[in-house]
Amino acid sequence: MKPPKILTAALLACFFQTASAADIKTVDGVAAVAGDSVITMRQFEQAAAQARRLPAAQRPPENELRQQVFGPAD
Repeated sequence: MKPPKILTAALLACFFQTASAADIKTVDGVAAVAGDSVITMRQFEQAAAQARRLPAAQRPPENELRQQVFGPAD
């Protein structure tokens, strides 16, 4: 006896299931766009980490660092 087409379709759908929301991971994101240039979140985090490694006397405050990268908030 041949299985009904709906059962076959349901089994195939389960087999070829798309990625669930838990399986989707953000690899990188856009932090800012300046003219034709894009600053990714990874680039921003690397620059911020580098600035945080500076001695405290040379290190700008976090809000100033963000302003230097992104410009003044509108």
